[in-house]
Amino acid sequence: MDILLNVGYRNDGYIYCIDPKIMVNNRSVVKIGKISMKMEETEIDVENKLASRYGTYYPDYDLLYFERVLDCHVAERELFKCLNSIRHKKEIFYMDIEKIEMGFKLIKEKYPDIDSYIINLELRDLNIINNEIRNMEKEEII
Repeated sequence: MDILLNVGYRNDGYIYCIDPKIMVNNRSVVKIGKISMKMEETEIDVENKLASRYGTYYPDYDLLYFERVLDCHVAERELFKCLNSIRHKKEIFYMDIEKIEMGFKLIKEKYPDIDSYIINLELRDLNIINNEIRNMEKEEII
């Protein structure tokens, strides 16, 4: 199976950017992160999980970006590298909407969501992948 798809299947999730409406050093900041998605979860479930995670700390936050990607762990790491010039610390970045938008666009192109990725495959490849996924599920690897 395509390595990106194999890893993505196991690490399906979202990268996001929230505006918590706080200032650091007299500058607006955003929180950028990842949130994984279980097979049985829908996008709404994941958004609700995100809301319950941050709603208490940042009750007035705005969700600026919420993008499903093949491998949320790798996508987040690469996004952080893209945005290093505006990084305050850890997952907090100074607000620069143009750089953030560009970063999310680059990552989304490199790590499309699993559905978009599969749509662009040939039927032969899909059959091979489907069989491999079934075998992994039988072996309880997934």
